[in-house]
Formats: sequence, C-alpha cells, structure tokens
Amino acid sequence: MAAEKWNEEGKVWEPDHGLLDEKQIAKCARADEADAFRSPVPTRMVSNGEYMPIPQTRQQKVVEARIQALAESAGKKLGIGRRRFLAGTGGMAASLIAMNEVFGRFFNVDPIEMFEPVAYAQSAAPRNLFVFDDQLHMVRGSQRAGGAGLRALSQGTSSAPNFKTNPYNPKGLPDERGDVWGVWNPALVGLPITAANAQIVQFIKDVFLDSQVNIGLLSNVTASSVTIGAEARRAPRNVEEALRGEILTAAQTAAARNFVN
Repeated sequence: MAAEKWNEEGKVWEPDHGLLDEKQIAKCARADEADAFRSPVPTRMVSNGEYMPIPQTRQQKVVEARIQALAESAGKKLGIGRRRFLAGTGGMAASLIAMNEVFGRFFNVDPIEMFEPVAYAQSAAPRNLFVFDDQLHMVRGSQRAGGAGLRALSQGTSSAPNFKTNPYNPKGLPDERGDVWGVWNPALVGLPITAANAQIVQFIKDVFLDSQVNIGLLSNVTASSVTIGAEARRAPRNVEEALRGEILTAAQTAAARNFVN
C-alpha cells in the first residue's frame, strides 16, 4: 500500500522559538549568583534557557531551610564551616534526609552518613551498577557542525580548527553561566578535533567500553536547520529539506542501533 503524501499546502512555518527572549530572561535570576544557596541538590527549578522556571514552591523552601539547619548543626559538631560541609558527602546525606522529611522516604540514608564518609560510602552505588542511559544521542559525522562541532563546543576554545566561534551559538548568546563558549570539562581541552573522534567505533568505545553504561536508548533530534543555495540557515519547509539537515534520520538511527548491537 502506498503511503499518503504529506500535504504541506497552506502550512505556516514560523522561526524556531528555542530560547527565552529578553523579557523572559529579565524575570529570572542567575543560578550561580553569590547569594544563592549552594545546596548539593537544587532546591528550586533551574532552567537551561529553553523554558521559564516556576517559582520556588513552599515545600522546596522547607527543604532548603532544613538543609541549611542540618548543615549548621552537623558542621559545628565536625568543626567545619557550612560551605565545606555541604561540599562533602555529609552535605549530600543532609540533602537527602531533608527531602525525605518533606516529601516522604524516597532515599535510603542514615543520619550517621552526615558525619562518617565511610558510612556514606557503604551505602553508595556498587561498582557493578547497571546503568541504562535513556537519552543517548548521536550525530551524523558528515555534518560540519556534527561530531566535530560538538567536540569544538565542549572545549570552548576559538583555537579549534575550522571553528573560530561557537558552532552551535551563532548569535553569541550567553549561557546560564554567562559564557558564550565555555568549557564543559577541562579534561576535554586540547583533544584533537578530527573526523576520527566522531566515528561510530569511537562512540562505542567511549560509551560501552570506557564508561559504566550497559544499555543506551539512542534518541535522535528531528529538528534541523538547512542551507539551500545562497540562503541563510533556516528551518526546513518540507520532508526532503528536513532529511538533508537532520542531525540523525530515523533510518540512520536504526542502522546505528543494528551496528552497535
């Protein structure tokens, strides 16, 4: 049976609205401001710039206050300041205890873990933990701003070959940390940005051999932007244009799954 052709006649194609506008940003506060409470676990919603965060709820305020109280009392008993306490395993234990008190017992944590790192380690995740990555992304290496572009983006350096600016931030917009092209991980800086780093064999090595991931749910991003002739990059207007610019098509996703398996 022949598939029915998608009717695009009369469709209105609007520009992508993927980030907060200036009016929305003006209503938000930076997550890393000096006066913000530095909890091991966020006590309010934090946006990545794609959606408006809701205000802190009453229960979240109670959790935040309880974490502060636990940190003060435990820090005094240990003879350390609150900030140092929150930066250690005791701070994480205090955060889990506070959430248990407010939301119900979701976390198996004992108060002794606030004071004894050994006790915290004994209840930590086992070395043979089963890890299921439910949002494992791939890109097609043939795209200029695909694998090599992601590597350049993660390094946050303008010295990357062929990338004098952030390949995924053409407008130079600052992120939640105020960086236009920040470093994701200092260990990534200086790694060669070559096509070999974007091949599926390297992907398999990084994910399944050099990490704890056992199973990955491969997801592809159907959104795309295309350049047709001398036009500026824009959203695709039909299926053919979308397939040309898509980060990873459905057929490529299935092929990658079959190859990895």
